[in-house]
Amino acid sequence: MVKYDVSIIVPVYNVEKYLDDCLNSIIKQKYDFSKIEVILVNDGSKDNSLEICNRYSDKYENIIVYDKPNSGVSDTRNFGYSKSHGKYVMFLDSDDLINDVAIKYLTESLDKNKKIDFVISRVRMFEKTNKWHYLDYRFNGDRTTVDISKDIRFSQYHSTGILFRSSALKNVRFDTNIKYGEDMKFMTTLLLKNGVFGIEKRSVLFYRKRFDETSAVQKQAFDKDYYIKTLENVYLYIIDSCKKKYKELTQYFQYYIL
Repeated sequence: MVKYDVSIIVPVYNVEKYLDDCLNSIIKQKYDFSKIEVILVNDGSKDNSLEICNRYSDKYENIIVYDKPNSGVSDTRNFGYSKSHGKYVMFLDSDDLINDVAIKYLTESLDKNKKIDFVISRVRMFEKTNKWHYLDYRFNGDRTTVDISKDIRFSQYHSTGILFRSSALKNVRFDTNIKYGEDMKFMTTLLLKNGVFGIEKRSVLFYRKRFDETSAVQKQAFDKDYYIKTLENVYLYIIDSCKKKYKELTQYFQYYIL
């Protein structure tokens, strides 16, 4: 049952230093906040993250908190989606932020174009580094959609800061058996279902590069699973899935993997 325009799912794990910033960026949206459902899923945090979640939930009836034993970000996102009631869904990491017009413009994009299942935001790094994501060239000009049969260099392999149609995620889940690359596998599944997606340059995801380098992405280069199991469980999945649909590894997914 659709009760909200947007459900924002935030996995929470040991982020007491960052959680207030994340939640305040949602609350301060230039969009009717009462139409946004915020689902906070505490994934067995050992710090004061749960207490911070409950403080916001006590203040806002549309901020809902779930507390469960630690099971990893993929299972936590899947759980959050199973509890969502929004027409549209966003996954947002609990140490990241969105700019105050993100929901306004992302919802407008999906409302206008019924043929796309998701629309992406620009990505700006902050804290340890301060620069735009290296794929930011995709937002040059007045383009509003990407067609993967033509726009070969417009890779999209992270899942946060994106607005999805909830209906498009009905049979798509994050793989709970992989440690790294779960975003890429998830997005590949969606891209193979519908090869056209939206882009919205006015919406920005602020991606935190932590000073202490404790995020999973910042630590992955020191874990051999990143090089071995990701190759087996993500890249081979992309190759096999693409060839199953198109009978070949298309140029888009060749570039995607490279």
